[in-house]
Amino acid sequence: LMTPDAGAIMNSNFIIFDPGFGTFDLYMSKSGRPHCETNQYLGMQRVLQETARLMKEEYGVEILVPEMQKYLETGSVPYIDRKTMVSGLHPIDKCLAKANHMVFEEMFEWMNDVVGAVTAYSYLIVTGGTSAAWENKLRERCKARFPDVKVIFANQNDTTLSLIYSNVRGYYLYRFNKMGNGKKM
Repeated sequence: LMTPDAGAIMNSNFIIFDPGFGTFDLYMSKSGRPHCETNQYLGMQRVLQETARLMKEEYGVEILVPEMQKYLETGSVPYIDRKTMVSGLHPIDKCLAKANHMVFEEMFEWMNDVVGAVTAYSYLIVTGGTSAAWENKLRERCKARFPDVKVIFANQNDTTLSLIYSNVRGYYLYRFNKMGNGKKM
């Protein structure tokens, strides 16, 4: 964490909130005792699986998660009605938003179950690629439910850089600093 008060933060009670593609990881440190919990069912992969399920329910089209990127880029899924030979596009945005919200709510409940009293922590450090999709929801929810917990987004020093890159950037800066100090990697 590149912030002047990083030492104070790391010596306090804190949670690192790190949802990625396949997992959602919580790293907690309370009274100097670190603890980690991982949920292998909450992350962007799950959001995309739920989006595919909703697209099948809504439009009858089957999409595999690896195919999803091209549809996210275009915003729609092509289809052909084999009976009428009419083709068109089904929008993906409503199914994606619904899936994203559903997984976010499930994630937040799991986090509350795992962490217990979030208010026992001083800081919630948000990182990880899926945090980019949940950033606004996280800001609102944390402000409303944990007003005394300071929420720090890992891209706070460069908000032009998406949270998607926050972990990679952290690893890079760590190694770069090690090299600059003459230490072997």
